[in-house]
Amino acid sequence: MNSNSHKFNKFRVNYKIWLDSSDGVGILGEGKIELLKQIAQKKSLSAAAKVLNISYRKAWGDIKNAEFILGVKLIVRKRGGKYGGTSTLTDDARKIIEAWNNLHEKIDLNTESLIVEFKKFIKEK
Repeated sequence: MNSNSHKFNKFRVNYKIWLDSSDGVGILGEGKIELLKQIAQKKSLSAAAKVLNISYRKAWGDIKNAEFILGVKLIVRKRGGKYGGTSTLTDDARKIIEAWNNLHEKIDLNTESLIVEFKKFIKEK
């Protein structure tokens, strides 16, 4: 069999990173990190939820759940007036995003070499 036509030449290895509490409750993952990033950009929980195509209720629940488990406030909300309210990230939320990006970058770097090794091993079989 020609190694170029081997069925394992046409696959990808995917992975996800997320943080769970000690009892298995999801705290943070790509979706919640993206929610925080959108809040920072849009200055609005509602607008961030719309961009991500999730309900305001889910977005608010995800934030409150993460705040409860982490024990830190992630956003500061100011109720609306004539033009509506605003939501901004706390310093803790910005630090979490930075730490998440750093963690993800390091895992990506190490995982890529493991994937190359895995594919090499599979092709040899």
